[in-house]
Amino acid sequence: MANSLREKFLRGMRGGVREGVPMRELTSFRIGGEAGLLLRPADKGELATLLGVLHREGIPYWILGQGTNLLVPDEGLRRPVIEVPAGTIRRQGRWVTVGAGVKMARLLKVCAQWGLGGLEPLAGIPGTVGGAIRGNAGSGPVEIGERVVSLGVILPSGRRR
Repeated sequence: MANSLREKFLRGMRGGVREGVPMRELTSFRIGGEAGLLLRPADKGELATLLGVLHREGIPYWILGQGTNLLVPDEGLRRPVIEVPAGTIRRQGRWVTVGAGVKMARLLKVCAQWGLGGLEPLAGIPGTVGGAIRGNAGSGPVEIGERVVSLGVILPSGRRR
């Protein structure tokens, strides 16, 4: 399936496409078999297009952020694995817009450089912003969900909302 998927749908993808990637290289626990196909969209537009193609073709997939606290079986993953693009951090006054693939440590560092506070209790939480929001990561009295004002999402169909 990996070769036919690659040939049929991914010729124009600007991001990376790799086959037989050891998941131990992509996870914090450093365990697990191979991903048959690892897709690395260049940006959120390419991610949306890729999700739309997979959805229309009925191909299930896995989403990978930074691979923090992810246990992958020794037999590997047969579904395509999509690595979320890093994204950007933008400031608008006292508000920050952050891509899902941005590492939490990077977000906290940039906020500190800009003199923006409120996320300090989240220091030391590994992974990406998307993963932190998905799990409502927190430390002490603060959970990330308390600091989120709005979300932009890409649906499995590839449509943005």
